Amino acid sequence: MAAGWEDELVYFDGDEETVLEAGREIGFCSRACAWRYGIERHKAMGMSGKEIRKHLIEEHGLEPS
Repeated sequence: MAAGWEDELVYFDGDEETVLEAGREIGFCSRACAWRYGIERHKAMGMSGKEIRKHLIEEHGLEPS
């Protein structure tokens, strides 16, 4: 099983920022599934394919299968 991650949630009330820590962890059946999930999640955040691959390798310790 591969470890996963869940982003914190941030919202604003005027100028006041509130950060909610993630209340759960995600587990994957394999590192390949973690990689695919990471690609989709980061793509939804507007990152380019090259940025995503670099980020997943450097920040999350994942590699493409």
